[in-house]
Amino acid sequence: MLSAHTWHHDPDWGLCLYGRRNVADRPWQDVDQLFSRIQAWFQNAADGWPADPPDLDVERYFPQVDMFVTYSDITEFLHRPVSAAVRRENWLHIDRVGSLPSNKRFGRRGTRRRRRWGWVGDIGELDKPVHSWSSVRALLGPHATGVEKRIRAGAYEFLALRYQRQGHQGVLVLFLAVQHSEIQLHAASSAADDDDTRRMRAGNPRTVRALRRSTVAIVGVGAVGSFLADLLARAGIGSLHLVDDDVLRPGNCIRHLAGYGHIGSPKTTAVQEVITNSKLMTAGRARQTTKKLDPALAAELLEQSDVVVDATADDNVRGLLVHLHDVARANNIPSSVVTVAVHRSGGVIRSDRWPRHDQQAPSPIPAHPDGELELRESGCGDPVSTTPAAAVMEAAGLASRHVIDLLTGDLALPDSIVQVRIPQPDVPYQAVGTVT
Repeated sequence: MLSAHTWHHDPDWGLCLYGRRNVADRPWQDVDQLFSRIQAWFQNAADGWPADPPDLDVERYFPQVDMFVTYSDITEFLHRPVSAAVRRENWLHIDRVGSLPSNKRFGRRGTRRRRRWGWVGDIGELDKPVHSWSSVRALLGPHATGVEKRIRAGAYEFLALRYQRQGHQGVLVLFLAVQHSEIQLHAASSAADDDDTRRMRAGNPRTVRALRRSTVAIVGVGAVGSFLADLLARAGIGSLHLVDDDVLRPGNCIRHLAGYGHIGSPKTTAVQEVITNSKLMTAGRARQTTKKLDPALAAELLEQSDVVVDATADDNVRGLLVHLHDVARANNIPSSVVTVAVHRSGGVIRSDRWPRHDQQAPSPIPAHPDGELELRESGCGDPVSTTPAAAVMEAAGLASRHVIDLLTGDLALPDSIVQVRIPQPDVPYQAVGTVT
């Protein structure tokens, strides 16, 4: 007989025999394999699932409700009534301590409200899943009676319960209803909304720690520079300094991080707002300078940044930064420069860095032998590049790899990287791949 107190079952207590990642060959089609799997399930259940991974998915043992709940630091709300802001119809964010006034009850279901009320608790290390009010109540300890009283009085609409599995922390959010004196529970999806949670997806922890201490200046936050800023922010860079004197035009939106709502804004402002609105970093960590690069500004950037990136594709800017880098190094002032550019309408992309560790001087990429299509836009002095957005994003990705390789001190990449996206008519760019 199936016990109601074990992992790996569905809400209706059916056996969960296969995970999503191990069913490609449909093993249940073989009767012997299926019965062997069932036998192993019962043995694992009897043993307490000794080799079980600490999946933080306790909500799957309850009926589901279409609601998503986020929180920043759940610890500050432990064992306290809380108030959650309604961000969207099905998205709540727990953001303050506070309870529903004692003389009020929740409005009728479907009534539009700006806030909802609940209680945050801790149910400790789980050795079996909770699946009902009685199983939850048993883990609330001295808070159980008071919490149940408030639920029955209509003061709490949800519970947010911190728990642990094998040392890993999760939060179970349960929406409440009282029907025929029974407390009914429905689970919502929930997630932490904090820097640590985002950094888990930023890459190797060692790399992220190195980047958090670093400052990168990006000169030119047009097409390539805007996406580079976004990638570095997502990688966990400590701070960015965005430098550009241009504004965003309607045509720029085709291959720029910022969208139509930023037209007319300085490109630096547009990129800063996109990054900060996505909570990749605060505005104070994403500085901006809306002036054209000159020797004084270039020297300041090299002195104050761990890496300065030239994403302008302007030979004058590149030459100035590389020259001042050499001067700084000659005076024992550490500085690093990365330059990135898209060539031949997106057919070739290139990234270079200084100081150079392989001691090879980069050779320039010649213009396309057959010339390039030239388009003009009103009010724009330079020709409009026909480079597609995909090439821009690939160039930003290449430059981000170069920058991160420098900041971590790995130096696993060559100083110059040339990648051919589209076969060219001349050697050595005739085949797709990396030119060595």
